[in-house]
Amino acid sequence: MSKVLVVKAHPFSEEYSRTMKVTNVFLKSYREHHPDDEIEEINLYDITIPEIDRDLLEAWNKLKQKVPFYALSIEQQHKVTLFDSFTASFLEKDKVVIANPLWNLSVPTRLKAWIDTITVAGKTFKYTDQGSVGLLEGKKSTAHSIKRKCLQRQ
Repeated sequence: MSKVLVVKAHPFSEEYSRTMKVTNVFLKSYREHHPDDEIEEINLYDITIPEIDRDLLEAWNKLKQKVPFYALSIEQQHKVTLFDSFTASFLEKDKVVIANPLWNLSVPTRLKAWIDTITVAGKTFKYTDQGSVGLLEGKKSTAHSIKRKCLQRQ
């Protein structure tokens, strides 16, 4: 049994989005072929994603200086907790599926904010003299276009 995280980074449903239509077809097929897998779906347009801003940077700096968590402002506590929850959720998954459009030659800003929550020094990668090194041993990463393959079959 695998734990799967499906990240939907599109504001529209399949009614208006080919990306989401293909994602839902993929998920239906995946569930049929992997009935024991545990699937968690999140839509980045239905939840709050903490951006790395002044509050968060100051909170991390205070925590590094051994300031107790309860001494942070309520807003800082909330942002740190929310940020850490996304990191923890990602770390416990075996597979991740990301469904997103390509806007202005880039990904939506909410997806970028979510990616920031999973690229955390000391948790998912570390800095070395030779550059950054991944820490998620035994987990594979691949970029694959489901949409392109499905549309080619039509």
